[in-house]
Amino acid sequence: MAAITKDKLYRYGVNPDCPVHKVTVGGLCFVRYSEEVSGYGADTKRNKINGQVGRVSEETRKAVMADLKYKIIRSTAGSKARSWVVDTRVRGYREFERDQPAASFVYMEIMEDRESPYEVPTRKTLGEELAKTTKSKK
Repeated sequence: MAAITKDKLYRYGVNPDCPVHKVTVGGLCFVRYSEEVSGYGADTKRNKINGQVGRVSEETRKAVMADLKYKIIRSTAGSKARSWVVDTRVRGYREFERDQPAASFVYMEIMEDRESPYEVPTRKTLGEELAKTTKSKK
C-alpha cells in the first residue's frame, strides 16, 4: 500500500517579466499563465490565471529548491533575441554575460490559508528564499 503524503496547495509559476514562458525544475513545470475552464460547448469560458494552482509534497518542494540552484536563463541580443533555460551541471557549460538565475523569476507560495486560491498576493521569488537559506547556513 502506498504511503499517504501530506501535500499542500500551492500557486507556482514564473513572473510576467521572465524571458521564457515556462521553467521546469525538480519535476514541476512553472508556467507564466494557465487557464481555468468552465462551462460546456458554446458556454465554455476560459479564465487566464497567473501560474497554476496544485498540490505539492514537501519532497517535491525540496527537490525544486535543490535543482533551482543549477538553472539559469540564457538570452541572446539583437533583433531576433531568444531565451532558453540551461542546466549548469551539463558538460561543456560556460557562463555568459547575459545569464540570469532562474530562481529570480520562479515563485511558489502556499495557498492553504487563503479564501480563494485565485487571489494574487505579492509574490516572493524562490531566489529570495534561496538567499535566506544560504545566509542562515553560513
